[in-house]
Amino acid sequence: MPAPWPCRENCGECCGVVPILKKVFARHQEKAQRLVKTVDCGHFTVPITSDSLCTFLSAEKRCMIYPVRPKVCRQYGQVFELPCPYITMEGRVRTPEQAERLKVAINTMVETTRQVLMSRRVER
Repeated sequence: MPAPWPCRENCGECCGVVPILKKVFARHQEKAQRLVKTVDCGHFTVPITSDSLCTFLSAEKRCMIYPVRPKVCRQYGQVFELPCPYITMEGRVRTPEQAERLKVAINTMVETTRQVLMSRRVER
């Protein structure tokens, strides 16, 4: 069994806008910390926030739906396509310079994605 991911507690760096199963979103909507609009994507809802953070991320940087968080959240930092700016896939800590470069690249990608989603049809 692989070792647990060495995630930084209360970091929130990976907690951005992600698709959430509609039934999970509906069941936990009262736990939303922020919400601007939602975009319908088939079986998924994408809650778009003005700050590009996950709607379920608290001010203390805790996931309000951690036990039922989306699969993409569970995979963050552990697959090539979802790199953690602070820790490599092998569990090694990145240098501050490496982390900053990766954060800039990730933030650019997140903002571009948010802009595309904001231009889509609003669900509510």
